[in-house]
Amino acid sequence: MCTLGLLRKYGLMATGCALLILLVWRADAGLLLTVLVGARPELVAIAALLQLVTIAAIIGQWTDLGRRLGSAGNPVTDHRGHPEASGHGVPRDRLQNPDCSWRVMLRINLLGTFWETVTPALKSGGELAKVYLLRRDCGWSLGRAVALTGLQKIVSLLPFLLLAALAMLFFLGLHGWDTPQGRLLVPSCAGLALLLSGLAAAALAPRPLLALVAWLPLPRRFLYRRRLLKGMAEFRRALARLWRSPSALIGHLLLATAIWLLFPYKAWLLACSLGLPLELWQAALITYLAYIVAMLPLTPGGLGTFEATVIFLAAPFGVAPAPALAFAVLLRLVTFWLPFLLSALYMSMSQLAAVAEGLPKTDKITHQGRKPCI
Repeated sequence: MCTLGLLRKYGLMATGCALLILLVWRADAGLLLTVLVGARPELVAIAALLQLVTIAAIIGQWTDLGRRLGSAGNPVTDHRGHPEASGHGVPRDRLQNPDCSWRVMLRINLLGTFWETVTPALKSGGELAKVYLLRRDCGWSLGRAVALTGLQKIVSLLPFLLLAALAMLFFLGLHGWDTPQGRLLVPSCAGLALLLSGLAAAALAPRPLLALVAWLPLPRRFLYRRRLLKGMAEFRRALARLWRSPSALIGHLLLATAIWLLFPYKAWLLACSLGLPLELWQAALITYLAYIVAMLPLTPGGLGTFEATVIFLAAPFGVAPAPALAFAVLLRLVTFWLPFLLSALYMSMSQLAAVAEGLPKTDKITHQGRKPCI
């Protein structure tokens, strides 16, 4: 199964790279290079600095949510309310008082970003890696790790979905529904809405999913069912705990909104650095809607699909294909490849430090004999 997963992963990555090469060829590689070389470095540097601020804000959100879910005094229980046994050789005192420091969450998010980048979109691979690392390295129970990951994803996605829905309505009202762009956006948004609705239904009402897991001819299906039930129960308790603290919930929603509002601002700075005739609201429409298409699990990290969608959506605003592709490449360089390079650098440095000290490579997810098939 892992071999099939790797073949699928690399096949999708090759598809994304081929699509990107096709876009470069169609847009005139020489003109693309000329536009990129002419970018104003000071504006690119400001956008990169804002991306680092975004990363720090996201890790701060993870840290605060982790402390709320993993604070001392909250007993670790299973779905029946019984004390949960520690797993992965983790002492019970560490299981009940998990490490939620900013530094730990930084490391987990950097490692999760690496797997998130090399797996198909919707960030599923990165979230599975974060659950695994929370359990292995921080002493979190499976239920709490799933609850933290799911809760942060919900808090982050709610403002984005609202902003993306407003962007789509504004774009379609401006250019019409019966246009090439409208025929792309409507099914893409419908597919994403169905996918997210299915995930939300599985989290809030897991009985059909549990029945499906029990029915499938899996060798350990009843163990999977128990673990899934335990994770879902902990997730619902975590959601109820945050709901009982309205100030914390509003604070996290406002932080997530600010993070998403920075996204089009960074895009607008990069458009200005290239001299593109885009206003801030136009850059916002293009980036939000392109991100929706890139979130569909088609290629790793939306490679190729994001760039193609940016070219397609920028055309009604008078941006030619080559400058639009340069804009997409620069935006991805700042918001996608910069975090990936930081995560890859962190992994490399961790491995070198572990080898130099003669310690096991604790930051490698393949440690302890198994690796999640993401």
